[in-house]
Amino acid sequence: MVEPVLTVAGVTARLRLGPHPDDSDQRAVILAFAGVCHASMGFPNDEGRPHHRLWRHGLCDIYWIGKVEGSRLIKAVNHASARPSSLTHWVILHKEDTVEVVAKSLEITRE
Repeated sequence: MVEPVLTVAGVTARLRLGPHPDDSDQRAVILAFAGVCHASMGFPNDEGRPHHRLWRHGLCDIYWIGKVEGSRLIKAVNHASARPSSLTHWVILHKEDTVEVVAKSLEITRE
């Protein structure tokens, strides 16, 4: 199993994930985020996920990647703007980590 790697450079972030073992395309999966305002990777792992602050707000129904509706994190990073936000809060679940990214866009590719 390939461990995920999150790299952040300025307002871009890149999450590299290994393919699912049953995937016929065994190239790495790349999630490339643009306009990043927040990126984190760490606690909780799959066993601790019921302790995550979003667990009872829909995270319990996510198996890989999800968007957070009405995100407080977006409000926190966008607090100075009175305009509606063009940001999205993504949560990506991996066995050993939870990744959260607030950004303007996401593109998924292979390498």
